[in-house]
Amino acid sequence: MLAEIMNIVFPVPLQTSETTMSKIYVMQAFKNVDDLKLTDTMYKLVDINQLKIFLSRNTVNSRKYVSDSNDCDDFALILLGDVTRWDSDLAFGIAWVLRDDGKYHSLNVFIATDKKIYFVEPQTDDVFLVPDNWDIRFVMM
Repeated sequence: MLAEIMNIVFPVPLQTSETTMSKIYVMQAFKNVDDLKLTDTMYKLVDINQLKIFLSRNTVNSRKYVSDSNDCDDFALILLGDVTRWDSDLAFGIAWVLRDDGKYHSLNVFIATDKKIYFVEPQTDDVFLVPDNWDIRFVMM
């Protein structure tokens, strides 16, 4: 029973991609981002299937949304911390975007092994390509 609880709270480490890209390539991938903060010189690309397994074991999306105290940026920051514990070298970060409805939103962003940029909505665990009509204002990776 305790092992099952520990597996939910601290998911079993999963296999990560060994495919890497340099900071310069990451900068090029995010060339249209207003404010880009990169903390490393090399990044491992994210295997989407492994990330989805990780998300299925992670409990961030089960948190209760509370405006201004446990809202979109809090969900994204907590998931970023959890993923960083899994593998701190992944091309995975946090983003602030201006959506097509004119509202700002915070969520997670990553570069996958197919070298495309994806978002993770940490409140639902949805993984999706960046919509063309969203303006990425800030990325920290």
